Amino acid sequence: MQVPDCYSRAAQTISGAASRAAIPAPISNSGAPFEFGAAGEIIAWSRILDDEEALCVVNPHGYEIRGGNVIVDANLSPPGSELTVVINTQQTVAESTAGITHPVSSRLRVKQTGDGTAYVEIRNVPPSEVLVLVNYP
Repeated sequence: MQVPDCYSRAAQTISGAASRAAIPAPISNSGAPFEFGAAGEIIAWSRILDDEEALCVVNPHGYEIRGGNVIVDANLSPPGSELTVVINTQQTVAESTAGITHPVSSRLRVKQTGDGTAYVEIRNVPPSEVLVLVNYP
């Protein structure tokens, strides 16, 4: 799987620098190559400041549950590390965390493809909901 050039260039530009950036995060669905999502699929991007990464994920579809594997910066969130969910808009209106796939404070382990691409598995994001995960709890 090849990471889109714009993601690689942006990651190289900020690597090791005390800078702020918003980097679109390519997504893989059902084993397909990582690419920027089609209409109605989840949208994701990383906000990076120094050594902190915040992954923002939105399901723009108004009626369907969505998910996918989302690329993260392997230098800031290496395989085996975890990202912590700090915002889940579904949970803000729910009376309990029952049935919520990624409740606040839950952790997702960063995984790795055969070519070294780091990613997290985002699953079952309800219609019009948002998740934010960070590499620092």
